[in-house]
This record gives sequence, C-alpha cells and structure tokens, in this order.
Amino acid sequence: MSDSTAPISIPHKTLGALLIGLIVSSVIYGITCAQIIRYYQRFRSDSTRLKLAVGVVWLSETASQVMMIYALYYYLIRNRMNILALVDVNWSLVVPFGTNGLAALIIQVIFARQVYIMSSKNIYITGFIYLMSIAQFVLAVVVMTKGLHSAYAIYDRFKVLAPPAFAITAANDILIALSLSYFLHTHKSGIARTNGIVNRLIILTINNGALSSILAFAALICLLTVPETMVSIAMNFLLGKAYTNTLLASLNWRQNSRDTLLQQNIPMMRRPRTASKSTFSGSDKSSQRNVYYWETNELDYENPPPSPRRALDQYLYVSGDKSDRADKCANSTNPG
Repeated sequence: MSDSTAPISIPHKTLGALLIGLIVSSVIYGITCAQIIRYYQRFRSDSTRLKLAVGVVWLSETASQVMMIYALYYYLIRNRMNILALVDVNWSLVVPFGTNGLAALIIQVIFARQVYIMSSKNIYITGFIYLMSIAQFVLAVVVMTKGLHSAYAIYDRFKVLAPPAFAITAANDILIALSLSYFLHTHKSGIARTNGIVNRLIILTINNGALSSILAFAALICLLTVPETMVSIAMNFLLGKAYTNTLLASLNWRQNSRDTLLQQNIPMMRRPRTASKSTFSGSDKSSQRNVYYWETNELDYENPPPSPRRALDQYLYVSGDKSDRADKCANSTNPG
C-alpha cells in the first residue's frame, strides 16, 4: 500500500492522542452533565426555545462522547495488533465534526443574541457573528460528508476544509468575547455593586471566549504541523465539550447575579434624579450630576423605559418569564 493511502503509521501519535483526548473529554463531559442538571433545576422559567437549544447541545455532545468511545473500541479491541486499520478513518471519528459544528452554531447564536441585546440591537455586529457561525457549521458538515463518502481521502480533504473551519470558529469566539466585554463595560452605572456584577460578567465572558478560541487555534496548529496524526481530531472532541461548558457556565452563573440583585434591592429599572446642592460638600458645580437609583416597587416589565440597566436585566435572564421575574423581585422586598 502506498504512502498516499496510508498516512498514519505511528500508533502513539494516533491512538495515544485519542486515548488522552477521551480521558480529558470524559472528565469534562461529567462536568457538563452536572451543569445541565443544575440548569434545568434552577431555570425552569426560561423560554422553551432556550431550554430546547440547551438540550440539543447536550445531546450532540453526548453523541460525540459515545462515538469517541466507540472509535477507541474499534481500533484497540476490534482491530488490535492490526496497524493497517489506522489507514481507515472510522465513521465515528468523522461524524463528530458535524455534531460539534451544530453545537457551536447553537451556542454562538445564543451569545450573538446577547450581543444584540447589549449593543442596543446593533444588527451589523450581530449579523456578522451569525454569518461566521453559519460558515463554520457549513464547513463542518462538508468535512463530515466528505469523510463519510471516502474515508481514504479524508486526510487530503480534511487538510483543505478543516483549517478554515477552525480559524473561523476561533475568530468568531474572539469577536463574541470582545463585543460582549465592550458592551457590558458601556452599561456600567454609578452603583458600585452593579458594576461589580458587570465586571464579573466581563471576566466570565473573556474566560469563555479564550478557552474555546485557544482550543480551536490548537486544533488548527496541530492540523497544519502534524496532519498525519489524529491529534487535531482529539482536539476537536475537546473543543465541543468546551463550547457546551461555556454556555452552561454562563447560563448557570445568572442565578448568582440575580440573587445579588434581589438581596441588595437593586431592581431592574432606573430613574434619573438630579442631586441637590446639599448632597455635595463645597461649591464645586461639577459635582452636581445625575444620580441614578432603582426602586423595586415600581417595576413595569411590559413598558420599561430604555436604559442600560434594562439591557443588563435581559442579559441575565436571556429569555426568562417576565411574571416570574416580577414575583421574585416582589418576594425580595416582602420577605414575610
């Protein structure tokens, strides 16, 4: 058999990479399952569409995990001592490109909606994020389709199609993280405790974007430097798990933010009030500025005034039930 049809010949660079990837992926998948249980227990008031999207993402990652286990079973058990089996890329290594692409599409669309909210409905940035999300999904599906059609030619096609997919994924993750961080920063108020929540949101956003983009770049680098191995395939498995955990971490973290807002009586609306002269010491007129305050007993979710605080509320709740939010605020002000 010629070298062109047998690009893989060193087991420790193929099966070893898959084995390490499976071990790490299994740990992350366990964390994912814990996060998914916590989400459905705590956020029953989220919209059906959001809960369905989270469920689809979890199912895609579960399928990816099962296929990775089967891939190692295929090579290590069914074809033990048969090094020629490494020439054939089993379907279980190809299909996860499609499932991970679907999960990445759903997650990036959810984050794009948050960018849309925080940017005061900026359709240009949001639209560009949507286009990049669709582009990476299409490329992932093409890689999967080509691999299933001709396993022996997957290496040549993978080296052509996968790099743009990984590059677009990483670039889109960076764009989402930077956009959310910037627009969250612009929504800071004069309340220190609210600013603390915004700062934590920014840190969480940057960490999430950095994790997924680093893994995408790592898969891209491995593909370009050692294309004859399965290292990049193992990295793709980890990338899917990282995406799912970033989404669930962002959604579950909302509970802490909501509790902080409710316990500190920082409601969801603001009204401007001009501070009186007696409020400030000295005669410096520059100190006479608008002071914003929030009142829990004047919530109006049906006709809210435009304000950065309202956008932050929508960001934290994503697509929650309005009446549930109002009830929580009412209960916080009337604990008895």
